Amino acid sequence: MNLPGKANECRPITIFRLPVFIREKNKDMHEPKLVSIGPYYHNTKKLRTMEEHKWWCLRDFMETHCINLPDCIQKIGALEEVVRQCYSETLSLGRDEFVQMLILDGCFILEFIRKHYGTVPDSFFDIERNEETILLDILLVENQIPFFILHELFNLATGSGCSCNGISCKLRDLIFGLLPPQIFWKQPEIPCRKIHHVLHFYYLCMVPHPGSMRQAGKSPSLKNTKYDGKVTLRGIEQDKNMKARHYSAKRDKPLAIPSVTELHEAGVRFKRKRNPRYLFDITFEDGVMEIPELYIDDLHCVLLANLLAFEQTSYGPREIVSHFVSFLDNLIDTKLDVSRLEYHHILINMIGSEAEAANYINQLGKWNLVEHSDEYKSFIIKVQRYATSLWPRYRSTLMRDYFINPWTTISVIAAIILLGLTFCQTYYTIYSSTSSNN
Repeated sequence: MNLPGKANECRPITIFRLPVFIREKNKDMHEPKLVSIGPYYHNTKKLRTMEEHKWWCLRDFMETHCINLPDCIQKIGALEEVVRQCYSETLSLGRDEFVQMLILDGCFILEFIRKHYGTVPDSFFDIERNEETILLDILLVENQIPFFILHELFNLATGSGCSCNGISCKLRDLIFGLLPPQIFWKQPEIPCRKIHHVLHFYYLCMVPHPGSMRQAGKSPSLKNTKYDGKVTLRGIEQDKNMKARHYSAKRDKPLAIPSVTELHEAGVRFKRKRNPRYLFDITFEDGVMEIPELYIDDLHCVLLANLLAFEQTSYGPREIVSHFVSFLDNLIDTKLDVSRLEYHHILINMIGSEAEAANYINQLGKWNLVEHSDEYKSFIIKVQRYATSLWPRYRSTLMRDYFINPWTTISVIAAIILLGLTFCQTYYTIYSSTSSNN
């Protein structure tokens, strides 16, 4: 029996196959619906319709940019072994088929980007919802090719020959603009060679940047830890042991934020954060929890699910998206929780009913592995202490039951005045009676 690889070999794995238990529970979030990118779903029967269109895109790409196909094959073929090392499993595709797949898929993505911005008609992209579905497929964690392949093809098309060791890159600008603008999105200040693939690029755009964290206790810990993409057997074994320590009911059960309904009853007020620095910029001060606006639609649901999956499978830091999903999962249990967040314009639900939105959040958090940092624990404890305090709860009950509208407010004030007058009358009656007896 021949063992693959060499002893103590570190492979620069950046594109992982998802564990079955994650994919099977959320197939709609992790499996492509229209187009395969990369080897994991290559030649899948239900996706073959798009394969013919990829050849049309390749032709348009080559003709538009006057690229010589043999030169392209030679350029990408020289990177074949490096690309194979990026995938977490041994690929059975032969050299010619593998290089052909990389060129077809890479040119398809670049042509999709070009036609997204331009006015060039495309009979397939222009079909209703096809463009949106393709964009969703490009976001999937298993549906990726290395970013440097896109970069090589883009350089061939533009003739720039730029290695992009800096932080400015036209290709990144184009990819950045594919998704709806968000005020907290920011391109990472790293060279292109450190970007693994398209999904990783979006991950870097959404996670906090160094120095942007607040002090412990004011927001969840969302550290931007460096990760070199290398995996060793020893590292995987340590990671498995770490995962085993995550699920401790006795230890971790208290580390949960109460639901929106429970917090509301405890006197916590919710506000939409006006100028968030990033998606996870959540603060809690003086009984007020401020949360950035969150869209629940097809695009953001798929993106969040795959950002989480990328973070969970990359053997990198698990303190960013994982913490945010854990926070949402604790905060939202029922449709009433969703309804309250909608009322405060924190949650923009565009996928259906409140129950469907709650189910999505709960499913997303079901297999989330979280190792709580000290800062995140401090945040949870701070919220829990406020929620279990008596005065905020009594004040909330008083406001909810007796000051809900002007009429009940007037009734309560009148009752207090009447009670005060009755007390004064009783006091003076007793005082007068005592004085006359003396």
